[in-house]
Amino acid sequence: MTCVQAGRLKAADVPTALIDGIKTRYEVVGSGPPLLMYSPAGFDATLDKWTTQGVHARIKLLDHLPKKYSCIIFDRRETGQSGGRVERIAWAHYVAQGKGLLDHLKIKRAHLLGGCMGCCPVVAFGVAHPEMVMSMILYWPVGGAKYRISTHKRFADHLAYVDQHGLAGVVALVMQGPRFCRRVREAGLRKVQDARRWHVPHALRPRHVAWR
Repeated sequence: MTCVQAGRLKAADVPTALIDGIKTRYEVVGSGPPLLMYSPAGFDATLDKWTTQGVHARIKLLDHLPKKYSCIIFDRRETGQSGGRVERIAWAHYVAQGKGLLDHLKIKRAHLLGGCMGCCPVVAFGVAHPEMVMSMILYWPVGGAKYRISTHKRFADHLAYVDQHGLAGVVALVMQGPRFCRRVREAGLRKVQDARRWHVPHALRPRHVAWR
C-alpha cells in the first residue's frame, strides 16, 4: 500500500474515492496490515482530528501506528473535503462509506479503530460485515448523563435553526464553511433555554439528520 505523510498532501493531491455517489477524501499512512480508522469529533469527523483534537492530539496515534499498520484515515461524509447528501442518516450509512473505501482499495479484511463517536460505526461495521473485520478497538467512547444532556441541547439548537431558516438556509450556511456547529453558536441559538418547545417528530428521534 502507498505510504503518505498525513497532513502533508496539497489539496490537489489528496486522493478521493466515489462511494455510493459521494466523494470520500482519504489518506493511507504507513505500511503493514490495513487499519481503517473512523475519526473522532462528532459531526466534524475529519481525518486531521487524529492529530489535532484533545486526547488524540496528545497521544499522537499517527506518530506510532503507521510504523506497523497501513492506517486508512478519511473525512466522514458531510465533513471536511468529503461530499454528502441531504438525507436521513443512520450508522449504516457510515458503515457503507468505510466498506466502500476498503473495496476501493481492494482490501478484503482490516482492523478497525474508532475514536469518540467513531466507535459507533465501528461496532455497526462489525455487525454488518463480520467477515471483513480482523479486530475492533473502541477508543474513548462517548456517553454519560452530562454528554446526553449537552447533546440534546445541541440538537435543539440545530432544530431551532432549521425551524427559523428552513432547509435551504441550512444548506446555504454549511456551504459557507465546514464548521456548522460553530456558526450555529455564533448565531445565538445557544440562548435557547427550553429545548422542549422545539417539536421533534417521533420518526426523527432515533436518528439525526446531516446536511451537505
